[in-house]
Order: sequence, then structure tokens, then C-alpha cells
Amino acid sequence: INKIPEHVQRHVQGKRYIKSLRKYEECKQQGVEYVPACLQKKLKHSGNGQPAGRKDVWELSFSDLEESDSGDSMSDLYPA
Repeated sequence: INKIPEHVQRHVQGKRYIKSLRKYEECKQQGVEYVPACLQKKLKHSGNGQPAGRKDVWELSFSDLEESDSGDSMSDLYPA
């Protein structure tokens, strides 16, 4: 947006701006925090910092390592 009056007027009369302004006013009346459309995807995170749609990656725990050491001697890979 430029500071030229025609550009500002075109922006303020645009469909997206009017829709966002109505939503802002609704949120203000209801006492709810307004989140702009451009930030909605960024703020949709789960509590652990991962994006909401992303599945958790399997991680090996230390207790699994201790149990599996006895069976992973690699002696079965080399002939005696």
C-alpha cells in the first residue's frame, strides 16, 4: 500500500479488508483476541512446538538401548 490517497481508498474499500474489519469488530465485541488471516496458519501449533498437522517422530529412548545391547553383538554377521 502506498500513501497515495487512491491506493489507500482502494485498499480500504476492498473485499478482504472489509471482511477482516468485520471479523475484528466481532472479536472486539466478544472480548476474544483477533488473529489476522495471514497469521492463522503460523499460530496453529500444538503445545510441544510442533505444527498441529505434523506427526511426532519416533525417538529411541535410553531404556530401549540398554535392553537391546545384549542381542546386538554382531557376532552373527561374521563367521567364527
